Amino acid sequence: MIKNKDEEFFAITLGLALFLGILLLFQGVLGIGPLAVRAVDLPDLAITEMRFVQIANQNLDELDETNKLLYETITVVEQNLCTDSDDGLDYNTKGTANKGSSSMTDHCYSDGSNKMYEKYCDSNGEIKAETYNCPFGCNDGACLAQGEEPPAQEPENCVDTDGGTDYYTKGTATKGSSSVTDYCAEDGTILHEKYCDSGGNMKAKTYNCDNGCSNGACLNQNQNMEQTQEQTQERAGSSSESLEYQALKQKIARLQLQISQLEQQVVELEKGLLSRIDTALTNRLRGRILLQVENNGEAWYVDKSTLKKFYLKDGTSAYNALQAFGLGITNADLAKIPIGIEDRAEVLDTDGDGLDDKLEEALGTDINDIDSDDDGHDDGKEVKSGYNPKGDGLYNYQFSFVDANGLRGKILLQVESRGEAWYVHPENGKRYYMKDGALAYQIMRFLSLGITNEDLRKIDVGEF
Repeated sequence: MIKNKDEEFFAITLGLALFLGILLLFQGVLGIGPLAVRAVDLPDLAITEMRFVQIANQNLDELDETNKLLYETITVVEQNLCTDSDDGLDYNTKGTANKGSSSMTDHCYSDGSNKMYEKYCDSNGEIKAETYNCPFGCNDGACLAQGEEPPAQEPENCVDTDGGTDYYTKGTATKGSSSVTDYCAEDGTILHEKYCDSGGNMKAKTYNCDNGCSNGACLNQNQNMEQTQEQTQERAGSSSESLEYQALKQKIARLQLQISQLEQQVVELEKGLLSRIDTALTNRLRGRILLQVENNGEAWYVDKSTLKKFYLKDGTSAYNALQAFGLGITNADLAKIPIGIEDRAEVLDTDGDGLDDKLEEALGTDINDIDSDDDGHDDGKEVKSGYNPKGDGLYNYQFSFVDANGLRGKILLQVESRGEAWYVHPENGKRYYMKDGALAYQIMRFLSLGITNEDLRKIDVGEF
């Protein structure tokens, strides 16, 4: 018999405790069955809510006093884990390490050595890379076993559209995904002839064209005479301006480029000192940045199209040059041109990886991370060695593309991006990034060629 409210409360509490104990006992003996699973996506977390029905016996579910199924809710939280399909450092199996949106796959070095990059998850759950030297060779991201041979590659045929060493016809030699095209050297006399040899390999030789070279082929005597007559007629008459220079002046007018009074005075003075035009000298120097070694180091750019020199007084002039002489190029074609690094330029390198911040911005690497793709190699070392600092393997550089399209000495503008400007050095064929006028002026001077006043005044003068 319950005598007071305290005893009544104690009795109720004891009854509930006994009931819960019996319920847990049934759960342990008979097990629990899943009723529902609900996944909720949150950043970097995977949360799963699972409901379990308490089974009282094989036929009946446990019900509460309102005839509702009894259930418990358990929330399981899983961190954004790093996973590796080959379970770690397994050099004999090609695997892929994944974490969130990042994914890196084992691969062999592209230099033909036995080395491979093994991707794995470290003890901290981060994707890492290790270089391993396979004892018996590497193929498709995994080491070969002793005595195992890599799959045989089907031979690729070499084809030349002009049938071989035909110096008077422009042709293209192709083998697999690679192709090279005949082209003329900048002096207008030497032909670079591409052809397939007897072994089915692409080869190149130089040939001195007696009557000159134009558009990837030697000229015969009649063609040379006709070209000379056309050039003479073009220079004759009241207007001595070529069609290329007229087009450039129209572009400069559209861009509303202007020069200072001092620049105009320098240009007018140079026009007055101009001597006989030396076409051969101009052709050799087109696309070059020239510095007057006998004056105050004034800089000039010899435009490849108009064959005129343009005065570069400072960063503003350099920026005008980027706009006026810039040639549009797609990102895919730009990627075929090797990247040049000018270490003498005064630029900021936040992470100290050998790439200045402005170049990293153009390449898409991290200015605060010395190794953007976490492959164990600094970004700067990878770029200088021709490797991609944002992923696996080498860049697909093609010097033949640079030469076939006459890009040495050109200023290129990325038409599919923000109009980033690059200068292709006439000698090494590499592209140098010019973020703005100040950086462009620095790089142009560092990559320049000294010239005497006498030789400078054999090159025609242009103006913005």
